[in-house]
Amino acid sequence: MLRNPADATYSYFKMKMRRSDDPVHRMYFKKYRKYTPEMFKEYLDDDIFSGKDQRFSYDIWLKEYLKYFPRESIKIIIFEEIIREPERILTEIQEFILAYATSQTQACLHLATARGSNTPPLGADMLKRS
Repeated sequence: MLRNPADATYSYFKMKMRRSDDPVHRMYFKKYRKYTPEMFKEYLDDDIFSGKDQRFSYDIWLKEYLKYFPRESIKIIIFEEIIREPERILTEIQEFILAYATSQTQACLHLATARGSNTPPLGADMLKRS
């Protein structure tokens, strides 16, 4: 699940300012005394744009996942969409899980058949129930 990077960054910024032991973050409050656009811009420059904090650089994280998992096995969900349309998103998730499980079971069945096995792989009976 991913969140809109702008919303996530601002939310994280406010949390960091409330809870941080980092002297740099405490300095922001000493300097500005309250949340201001200037304070947020300074935080962005210091932490985000500098590359020091990459937690919302989703492209970096997704590329790393794609090294280990095929693209068709990854379902990207946007947090704000779940909030707006939870039923639609949950239906999409259920369909994705079923489609992926079905494709994996079919691949296992094909492999077992190619090897001449008479014993279907675990979960093969699920396809017959559908």
